[in-house]
Amino acid sequence: MRVIYQDTPRSGVPLGGVGTGSFEVGPDGRFKEWLIFNNRPWSGYGQPEWFMGPDDLVIFLRVERDGEEPLVRGLFTGLWYSSCEDYTYRGCGPWVVMEPYHLPWAKPVEAIEMEVRYPVVTLSYRDSALDELGVKAVAELASPLVPGDLRASSTPAVPLRLKVINNGGSRVRASVMVVSRNPARSAGARARSQVVAAGRWTGIIMRAEGVEERHPLLGGALAVALEGRATGSAFTVSSSDRPQLVNALRRLLVDFRGDGALSGATEASSSTLDVFAALASDMATLEPGSSAEFNLVIAWHFPNHMDAAGVRVGHYYENFFSGVEQVIDYALTSDIIGRAERVFQALYDVSYPQYVADLVSAQLTSLPKLTWLTRDGHFGVWEGGPGCCGLNTVDVMLWAFAGLVNLYPELVKAAVKDVARHILRPDRHYWYELFALAYPENMSLYREMLRRDPAIQNYPERLSAAIAEIVRRTGKDPTGRVPHSFRASFELIDTYDRNDLMPEFLLLAMLAYHTTGDRDFLRSLWNAMMTVVSGTKRQHDSLGTGLIEHYMPSDYDGMSRVAADASAGGLLTGLYSGNVARVLFSGPMYVMNSVNTFDTFSLVGVASFTGDLWAASLRAMAEAARRERLDGAEALAADAGRAYEGLVRLLWNGSYLDNWYDPVSGLRDRAVLSAQLAGEWYLRLMGVEGGLDAEKVRSALREVHRANFRRWEGLLNGTYPGAQRPSMVGDTEEPNGTGIVNRVGSQADTPWTGVEFGVASQMIYEGLVKEGLEVLRSIHDRYSSWGLYFNHLECDGHYSRPLAALTIPNALAGVAYDGASEELAVAPRLSGFRGPALVAGSLLLVESDGACPGTVRVRLVEGTQLKLRSIRVSAAGCRAEVKVNGSEVEASAEGDRVRLSQPLSLRPGDLLELAMSK
Repeated sequence: MRVIYQDTPRSGVPLGGVGTGSFEVGPDGRFKEWLIFNNRPWSGYGQPEWFMGPDDLVIFLRVERDGEEPLVRGLFTGLWYSSCEDYTYRGCGPWVVMEPYHLPWAKPVEAIEMEVRYPVVTLSYRDSALDELGVKAVAELASPLVPGDLRASSTPAVPLRLKVINNGGSRVRASVMVVSRNPARSAGARARSQVVAAGRWTGIIMRAEGVEERHPLLGGALAVALEGRATGSAFTVSSSDRPQLVNALRRLLVDFRGDGALSGATEASSSTLDVFAALASDMATLEPGSSAEFNLVIAWHFPNHMDAAGVRVGHYYENFFSGVEQVIDYALTSDIIGRAERVFQALYDVSYPQYVADLVSAQLTSLPKLTWLTRDGHFGVWEGGPGCCGLNTVDVMLWAFAGLVNLYPELVKAAVKDVARHILRPDRHYWYELFALAYPENMSLYREMLRRDPAIQNYPERLSAAIAEIVRRTGKDPTGRVPHSFRASFELIDTYDRNDLMPEFLLLAMLAYHTTGDRDFLRSLWNAMMTVVSGTKRQHDSLGTGLIEHYMPSDYDGMSRVAADASAGGLLTGLYSGNVARVLFSGPMYVMNSVNTFDTFSLVGVASFTGDLWAASLRAMAEAARRERLDGAEALAADAGRAYEGLVRLLWNGSYLDNWYDPVSGLRDRAVLSAQLAGEWYLRLMGVEGGLDAEKVRSALREVHRANFRRWEGLLNGTYPGAQRPSMVGDTEEPNGTGIVNRVGSQADTPWTGVEFGVASQMIYEGLVKEGLEVLRSIHDRYSSWGLYFNHLECDGHYSRPLAALTIPNALAGVAYDGASEELAVAPRLSGFRGPALVAGSLLLVESDGACPGTVRVRLVEGTQLKLRSIRVSAAGCRAEVKVNGSEVEASAEGDRVRLSQPLSLRPGDLLELAMSK
């Protein structure tokens, strides 16, 4: 007998809604990584709290052919509450619930084929016994993610539709049983499970009792429900007593096998024993060639979400549901699976390779896995994990929100507003004082003051007054710095140490404005944005280059090697063996204030990455100020001009932008940074004309692809022309004169899929379609071969930066939407184009058979209404005819635009057709 072992996927598929928490379904049919209980790491920092495991909620199928005894199959693979060692080495037992000796009629299915077209996951079950009966079983599960519909998308439920098909020649009867262990005991609470009949459904309601006010399960419940009538039973058992557990579960399987119904008590509770409950559907009779559907819902409602500041922030779903029973009602009546199917059908209705659709839809799994959405509408995305680093890490959200803004623009606006609340000002003690003392000039004066009055450091008012006086004298004022991320609370931030955050915040605000056209939103932020602009110029342009300057130490790996070596060698002990010596030796800053998203990749002087972000943010703000008649339009335009001039003069080398150049030391870093033109990418996304010459942009992107792309490694963050990579020769000094070490596995020498997606999107927008698709194919093959397709890694697993993948469909469709002018641009990058686009909370399906002559068709599949005044296409010298749902709309072609005589609004189901002819 030949046996072939194939490694199994290492990542399941997260299911759930926006801000609801999630669980995963794996290709083994198991439900795992339950993060719906306000438990760590979803809720905060620390070791994971797993209140449920892969054995704790399972589904069985009973099939009976006329005249034969029924078979029972677990709709999962592998042993249930058992291991191979249990039946091999533990003796007669009973130690194993199902095995070929005692219960040969009940076993898990042999194989499962999982197809993911997110937000729908399909599991097809394979089993020899079912094949002999001619029975096929297929389950569909769906996350309730619908563009623009936040109520539906924040539903804490996952519907499961199990279809049983009789392809045999005899009549069969089928029924389904769900078994679940109440998670409360694992959470240190008293568990109570009850089988409830509620009209259109019957369900198991699992609650926790006897918990204190901060307990994550307080006032909540988990439920699994079957549509229609069902029988159920509940019982207690000691899971630590294996024979007792095995016998109890065997009795349950026997009860189910007998007549497909369950008997016994329908309620059980205990504070010392585990509480199980099971639910069995009514029997369905299937004639040959017929099928039956069993509709299940896994629903939850746990309102006691506490943040790291001890505040009960709750969940957005509390605004719609008062308990889990209402969640079940909604999930069974709102056609979640149908709407999810419409979403994936549009995402996969493409004329380009399917792997692109796979990549895009896979990143949607980050929404249930990583997001918070509080009762009051505060929105957060964990940087990774969840539980990694922080919520709404601004330099990571630059990439993530670029994709997310077109799914849920209101959430991005809410996140930007939260960041704006925490912009550094003199009243934000003691972050303000700390970053004021980063500057040597300020620190020098402070030391003088302390010599004269040592008590300053011990009295808050006197310390703040001293710092204020120092700042007044030196002008080194840290006001306007942008926070890095939130520490599991929208009131707690981690640091202000990065200078890329300032232009990134500005670009995020501008992106939200352009996506929605919300003038009130922009006006409400304008003063804060101008504070950031003035603060950036004051703190990071001491040389008058017009660009953002970086001062050492500017990353976490680029600090003093002397201090690090001395610490490792025991020459510096105690307090001075750590970062105190490293910061003091590194200088000139006493507190780092020039870190960037590549936080172990030093930038010194002026840099392409922050330079282009800064120039683009100024350009976008200048255009918005002119359009909306806001203060500062002329000054912003002049600043943008200086920034672009400095960028080219100091960094352009003829084919790309050097990584950085330090005018003070004269040192230059010629690394080819893949993300060097992220600012120009943002302008593309917003529909704002780029500030850098288009041919320079394309030249730089071609060089990025040539220098940094590796078929089976991906698009590396940066490489040095003519220098060997650390992955080839080991740790080596960066060839820039700083003595900083480029290490094996360093950020420069690795691929970040979020950056890869963003740069691939930019390449495609700029017409480098072949190069962009090569990058995408590499990501697809790489993560597929590792079995981590739904778990992209960077600082941690499930990293959020790859949400930038959601910009890929728009790039291929050549779509950009400016909500302020209500203009939709459509310029497909492939001929004979068909594919989706995500625009301002709407999912579109775009078709084009050419420009002029040719026809563009845009159907709004799901989402909010889309307002249009004009369509930007290649219409020069053409006549335009516009129809909506077959009715003509008056329009005229003007250069590269088709203007509508009256504004119109597309709604779900509407079809816009634009025919252009000579």
